[in-house]
Amino acid sequence: MVPRTPSEDRKWTENGLPPLGTHLTTTVLWHSLAYGEQAAGLTHADLNLAIGHPDLNFDDYDAALSALRGDDMDVACYFLYEEERLRFKQEPNLIRIIDQRIESTPEASAHSRFQNRLTSKEIGDGGFQPVEFPESPADLPDTPDTPKLAVMHPDTAAVEDGGDTPPNRVTQLYEQQAAKHEGETETRIYKNYALFLAPDADRMDAAIDEARRLEAIEALLDSPEQKADLSSEQIEELRERSDEAQLMLGELVRNVYRHLYYPDRDGLTHITIGATESNGGTTLVDAVQTTLEDKIVKRDAGARGSAHVQQKLWQQTQDAMSTEALVNQYAKKPGLDYLFSTKPIRETVSSLVSDHGYAYWDGESGTAYWVRTTEPETWPHPEPFAKSPDVETSIRDSDVQIGSDFVVYRDIDALVDDHLDEIDRPEQTVATCAECGAEVENPEGSEPYYCEEHQSDTTCSSCGKEVAASSCWTHADAARNASQTNPGRRARR
Repeated sequence: MVPRTPSEDRKWTENGLPPLGTHLTTTVLWHSLAYGEQAAGLTHADLNLAIGHPDLNFDDYDAALSALRGDDMDVACYFLYEEERLRFKQEPNLIRIIDQRIESTPEASAHSRFQNRLTSKEIGDGGFQPVEFPESPADLPDTPDTPKLAVMHPDTAAVEDGGDTPPNRVTQLYEQQAAKHEGETETRIYKNYALFLAPDADRMDAAIDEARRLEAIEALLDSPEQKADLSSEQIEELRERSDEAQLMLGELVRNVYRHLYYPDRDGLTHITIGATESNGGTTLVDAVQTTLEDKIVKRDAGARGSAHVQQKLWQQTQDAMSTEALVNQYAKKPGLDYLFSTKPIRETVSSLVSDHGYAYWDGESGTAYWVRTTEPETWPHPEPFAKSPDVETSIRDSDVQIGSDFVVYRDIDALVDDHLDEIDRPEQTVATCAECGAEVENPEGSEPYYCEEHQSDTTCSSCGKEVAASSCWTHADAARNASQTNPGRRARR
């Protein structure tokens, strides 16, 4: 029951002291044979009284006892328990068994367990697209579709100095992009959509230790030989310890990844995040989104203001921008918000057209959207621009699409310049004389129209005044209405 005491004894006898290991285990063993749960074993005070000797230091006994309890796994006694009383039991001490298995678990296995826990459960997903362990510019896509969250590898981008200065690997990936590995690098275009989450070097050791502990416990549960030495209660306790270690490992892994670097106008800004809830309800992506909540544009954010468009998104040298280009500005310009949905941009375009004099061209259907009443200066036809079958005079956000063929213009004249050949002229209606109903060629002005015969001086049929037929508009309207109901009525010469 105490076969390891010779190894402990040797450490003391070689220095001229008694075999302290045997002294301790023999004393505890004899007291463990007492009948009754309360009588078995002895307290530390009882132990000191039993082994005390004028020529020995109690500190030496304490050191030997600590080794036998498990501080030194080479001499640990697996049947020795320290609860309220020190005593030996018939069942091996589960803690000693776990500790021994931990000692034999390779560190590489612990690192593998750490990474597997990180990638399978703790990173999560959401509006930020996680990219696991990018090492070269080609590993981190340079695209404007979704903000990327690069989860950095502990071996190459751990933070050791508090985090104010980004790790070199983070800086490299932020500045450079490449189409393929070992290919030529270029300046990253969509920098605002490159965020980085780096581990804290000082917190790695605790997480790796817990990963190693979990590996040891699961190895014991998977070993029929080892389980054969355990009681059913100990096997159940081992399962409970496995569950606890799983939760603890998840918490420690999330606690390691606390350094967030996100783009701002002056480069990368550092902030620490928290995602350490023990129940595992918060992933790293969730924690980043919570931290940057004020910089995220979600589906229900509503339209951006016209000033925001002009100052933040619009390319000042351009008269027009596609909706795709407007969306991509969020990915290009460091410091802008993160666009989780394009609906607010569609609502923005609708607002620009409805309220701020912009125009919108749908290149897919060949439709111009313009809500003003003034005629475009570049519209060459006498018929009103708004009468064209290719022009809509109202717009909703559902009319707006995102793509290179859907273009926003500062004003309607620029749109007409670009698409005049694609906008059909309004249908020409036949003008007829308000007096006789004859067709009037090339009418001028607005209704009522008169043929050449009735265009001479006439007397208004309503007021009797001698005027040109087209001059007395009010009574001419009445005359026209009367002629429609009584074709025989004519203005008097």
